[in-house]
Amino acid sequence: MTAAETTIQTILTNNSIKWFPLVAPHDEPAPFVVYQEVSSNLNLWTLDGAEAPRSRWQIACWAYAYTEAGTLAGTVRGLFNLNTTNFEFAKVENRFDLPDPESGLYRKILEVYIWE
Repeated sequence: MTAAETTIQTILTNNSIKWFPLVAPHDEPAPFVVYQEVSSNLNLWTLDGAEAPRSRWQIACWAYAYTEAGTLAGTVRGLFNLNTTNFEFAKVENRFDLPDPESGLYRKILEVYIWE
């Protein structure tokens, strides 16, 4: 587990947000968050004049209602955007919907870049 993943789990847990890496159990009641690392770039990226490795994460916010998914996504965005807790910097770059008719749940996905 990376330091970024540990920090993601800690931030969500400390704010009473139920989370799962990669996939939630099939019978898990919503709302919850599922996160995954999408890419990591071991090349160093410049951040405020310093070089740091950067990774990209998707944080999917699941709920029974579209507005509830949006509210959860807003909360998660507020927790991560411009956060410097145990990593150099986190920036939420994108937010989008991705329907999942099979589950009957609504999903909002945040794309977060983390510099470590």
